[in-house]
Amino acid sequence: MCSSLRFLLPVLVLLAACDTVDDGEIGPGDAELTLTGDVDDDFEGDAFYTTFNDNGTPVFALLFFRGDLSDSDRDDYAFAAVSRPGDRPGVGVFTISDEGSNPDLFRGQYADLEDADEPEARGPVLSAREGVLTITRFDNGLLNGSFRFEGRGLDLPDRSTFINATVSGTFEARAVSPDLLRSTGIDFDFD
Repeated sequence: MCSSLRFLLPVLVLLAACDTVDDGEIGPGDAELTLTGDVDDDFEGDAFYTTFNDNGTPVFALLFFRGDLSDSDRDDYAFAAVSRPGDRPGVGVFTISDEGSNPDLFRGQYADLEDADEPEARGPVLSAREGVLTITRFDNGLLNGSFRFEGRGLDLPDRSTFINATVSGTFEARAVSPDLLRSTGIDFDFD
């Protein structure tokens, strides 16, 4: 009987491990991001969408954080975002661009900063030059999709050398109040 148990124990451990295998699915309120180029990074975290108020004009924003939102504050944070004037869009493919003030275009940004509220802030900050946002589903307050943009910016504290990186991700973002995002103290520059 002992020899049977020694044989079964590894089998049971393997079966239990199968239940915890990552199936590649994004969970509600989650995002997975990849950066390549002058910034090389992968991260997972919270994904949200909301509509800010910019002097009476709505600004829709999707935000993707490294880890939990509670890990971010005005001093240390890592996030990517896409935004545009107007309310939440429906399912479709949308252009991300830095070209002018066309309200149909999304803006994109990425920042991974330490000491962000100090003159000696450190880390990469990128603005999207071009890209695409794809929204594949809206259901029960969750917004599913993917995005990719080519970003250009600085790796602070160096303010003289430009860096370039591709930022891409998949998400299942959940709706939140803009006040929840404002409570972090981060200046998202949406309104």
